[in-house]
Amino acid sequence: MGKKIKSTLTAIALLGVIGDCGYDPNFVPTALNPPVQIVEEESRSENQPIQECFFEEDLPCTIDLERVSSFLDRKGIEHLPLGTFEDTKRPNAVVAYPCSDISSDGERENNAFYISGHLLRTMYQNYDVNFVLVRYEKEFYGALISTPDISAVVVAGHGTQTSLRFSQAIGIEPAVDERTTLDVGDDEISNYLGNLLPDVRWFNFSCSNGRGGEDTKNLGSMIRYNLQNVAPSSADFFGQTSFSESRISVVNAYHLNVLIMRNGDDVTITNSADECSTE
Repeated sequence: MGKKIKSTLTAIALLGVIGDCGYDPNFVPTALNPPVQIVEEESRSENQPIQECFFEEDLPCTIDLERVSSFLDRKGIEHLPLGTFEDTKRPNAVVAYPCSDISSDGERENNAFYISGHLLRTMYQNYDVNFVLVRYEKEFYGALISTPDISAVVVAGHGTQTSLRFSQAIGIEPAVDERTTLDVGDDEISNYLGNLLPDVRWFNFSCSNGRGGEDTKNLGSMIRYNLQNVAPSSADFFGQTSFSESRISVVNAYHLNVLIMRNGDDVTITNSADECSTE
C-alpha cells in the first residue's frame, strides 16, 4: 500500500538473444506484465525431458484479458479494466493465471481455473489486484517486481509435484519449455521477491505442488525456502493432490488463509499458524 498510483501494464521487455534458445537465464525483467496473449498447461512426470527451444508460434493462447474480463463480469465481480493496477489503501495482491487451459491434445478445454470464480471474487473484494495472464515465467516475475507492498500472491497453472506450467506447446508432449514452467530448479525466483511484505500469503492454485509434504522435494518446498529468506512471517498453501476450484475453501480473506479439501480430507500443506475463522 502507500501512495495512490494508476498505471497501465506494459509488455515485459523481450529476453536477450543468447545461445540456441534465445534465452538469457540472467535476464532481470524491469516492467509490468501485459495485455499479451497467453498459453496452456499440462502435467509431466519428473522423468520427462525439458525442451528449452520453442518459438512463440508453438505456444497458442486460448485465453486473453478480454475473455477473463467477460468471465468476471458474468460472475458479478467488480474489477478495474484488466491490464490496469491501482494502489489504494487496500492490501495489494498479485494474481497470476495461465493464458490457456486446454488438454495436451489441444482438443478440449479443462476449465480448471474459470468455474465459480469464488477465489477471484475473494481477491477482488479484499485487495488491490494486479491480475496477469502468463505465457512465460518472466511475466510472472515481472509482476512480482512491479507491484509494491505485496500482501498476497495467488499463482495458478496445471501442476505436478515439481512444477507449475503456465503454458505448453500443443502436440509436443512430453517436452516442456522451461521458459513457461515454474519448477523446483527455478531458484532465480529469489531475485524477484523483494516487494513481498514480511507476512505475505502465497497460494499455488496448482495440483500436487505439495505432494509428499514439506520435507519432500516439491515445488512448495522450493517456494517456501525462498519465501522464508525474505518474508520470515509468511504463510504458504500448496495441495498434496489434484484439486479443482470447488475444493478451495477460503478461511480468511485477509490475511489470506485457504484449505484444500478432497473427499472430506484436508490435503493442504501449509506453515500457517492463523486461527481458523470466517472473517
